[in-house]
Amino acid sequence: MNIVMHCIYFPPEVGGLESHVHYLCRGLESRGCRVSVVTSRSQSGLPAHEVMDGIDVWRTWLPARNPLGWAVHGGMSTPRLGLIAREADVVHAQAFQSVLPGVVAKKTGGIPLVSTWHTSHFLKRAASPFWAPIFQRLLAWSDYNLAASAEIAHVAEGLAPDVSVEPLTNGVETDIFRRCEPLLPPATRRRIIVPRRLFEKNGVEFFLKAMPLITEHLDVEAVIVGDGPERRKLEALAANLALGECVQFLGARG
Repeated sequence: MNIVMHCIYFPPEVGGLESHVHYLCRGLESRGCRVSVVTSRSQSGLPAHEVMDGIDVWRTWLPARNPLGWAVHGGMSTPRLGLIAREADVVHAQAFQSVLPGVVAKKTGGIPLVSTWHTSHFLKRAASPFWAPIFQRLLAWSDYNLAASAEIAHVAEGLAPDVSVEPLTNGVETDIFRRCEPLLPPATRRRIIVPRRLFEKNGVEFFLKAMPLITEHLDVEAVIVGDGPERRKLEALAANLALGECVQFLGARG
């Protein structure tokens, strides 16, 4: 089977959506499928085309990391997606930003469109009077809809009651995990591990703001595992809340 994916971000970008699509493509390729991905040149120096783990990866311009930038990328990437779709058996749109290019590829190649609905970006916008009718139309245009969680599926079906959305939660690829030496000494009190990319949308600041209340009732420490653009801001917040002795930022770990 020949499958073409459209996804706004792809490795070396780091994130849940990026990892989901990468591992899905790897799994399909290992089962004998031919897999192509149309994505963005989200970082300087990335090639317009490369083969990664047996996957054909095509990258087009991304002007900005916001809805306008996503829309422009969708338009700019559609010709490449349509060209590949002519030889594909199915087109798979990953997240709402990819559905409209997927619709064009569906019509160009005469092939079915599968759309997977991901991320808090969708949930945040689903209640908007502007976005809700757009999502309703995109859901109806897809031949099959999947969702990365039961919550996303429920919200999507609420927007388009005549459309079925199947929740298909992410699995865990156990082969990529391995035992390693402990990074921290044994805990002398309860320890809360917070594995999270330090982006505003992930809400780590709310956990830090709750820590003073938690420590009033429990003898605990917190270890935040992950990195991102919010790290300095969060470290400053922890200092302002006098959490220095009970919160540790461990950084990214691979």
